[in-house]
Amino acid sequence: RDFALATQHFLMASTAAMRMGALIEANTLARRGLELLDRLPPGEERDRRELALRLALVEALNSSPTHRAGELMNAFDAAREIANRLGQQQAIFRVLLVHVWSHLGAGDCRRAREVAGECLRQARAMGDDTLAAGAHLQVATTSDYLGRLDEAMSHFREAIDLAERCDQELLTKLLWLNPSAYARSELAKCLFVSGRFGEALDLVGEALALAHRANHPVTLLIVLPRCVDLSFRSGRLEDTLRYFNEFASVLEQYPSAQAMWLPVLRSRVELLRANADLTAAERDIAESLARCAAIGFRLNVAGLKASLADVFLRQTRFDEADRAADDGLDLCRATGEMLMFPELLRLKASIALQRSDAGNDSRADADATLRESLRHADEPGARYWALRTATTLFEHLVASGRVVEARALMAACCVEFDGERLVIPDLAKARGLLAGIAQTH
Repeated sequence: RDFALATQHFLMASTAAMRMGALIEANTLARRGLELLDRLPPGEERDRRELALRLALVEALNSSPTHRAGELMNAFDAAREIANRLGQQQAIFRVLLVHVWSHLGAGDCRRAREVAGECLRQARAMGDDTLAAGAHLQVATTSDYLGRLDEAMSHFREAIDLAERCDQELLTKLLWLNPSAYARSELAKCLFVSGRFGEALDLVGEALALAHRANHPVTLLIVLPRCVDLSFRSGRLEDTLRYFNEFASVLEQYPSAQAMWLPVLRSRVELLRANADLTAAERDIAESLARCAAIGFRLNVAGLKASLADVFLRQTRFDEADRAADDGLDLCRATGEMLMFPELLRLKASIALQRSDAGNDSRADADATLRESLRHADEPGARYWALRTATTLFEHLVASGRVVEARALMAACCVEFDGERLVIPDLAKARGLLAGIAQTH
């Protein structure tokens, strides 16, 4: 029997399965190859085969539901040990990239950013543009989750520029996704949060076109949810539904990938409908939360808590809404994922203000919470969150008889969007409120 050839075939099969999004099969095939290594004599050749198989296993595990287990970390350590022994810098770099994703998935955004910084330093020291493109992408992604918008956008642009000059196939193999498409979709999210809505929608469309052209399922399953989210926030029901249907269709072919996001994306479609079924939306969000909890995945869970709090608030279920908002805020503080922090504070204040028994003390607390939300939005330049908070604060100030203060607040907020060509529902509402107060006072 030719065990060396057999290990090579298992590696090729695992790689092919991973490209198709068949994560369980990729995991199994890599393990079967590793089991055969005992039949080979020790030496550098065997180490090289083992490293390739362990990298394949790490890739499969990193995309699979293993975030609360030590399995991924054990696979990571084994691969890095062999890479160090062989002196293979690129392999060590690939393992570090996986480490970034594993820390993100487990909800340790701060540590993920540190490892991403180490990746970038190594890539620069090696003078390798391909590795540098991947490293910039990791630094950008981790900075984004930490709420550092300017830093994230700068590194996403660096990643895009470098990726255009590199071998796309090699980069996709290194990063397990198409970097040009992914970087554009995440840069689009940053642009939207910073208040550049039209530019964001254009760029996410460009990202999807690149993902289609690359014909890479993993990339599609990352870019399409971003398309759903930005279309949802832009109030575009038809686009949201179209992107959701495509995501669901791709997911049918690769059911083990990204399945935890299907229910919450379905809720996005429902919430845009004129007569939204809030019970169905609540059920979908809860299902996504349960799937994340089952695998120990904590990234983006604060956003799910915000969505749940919003649905409870629409149903006037204030106690449940308050608990969901508190859970989200606690997660932000624990994980360092500060992207949703201003919105969760806004929701917390809105809940307090809408209670029928809200007294002067609770209204004063809500006022302070809204101003805290504005500070957290203004510091990184998150004008979209600032717009939503300013609208809630405006309504509170008008209801409290502080009309002059309300008008000054809203005027200062709206002027930030004077050059914006895409008027999303939140911006239209803010401008309408400002125009209304000008006419009545």
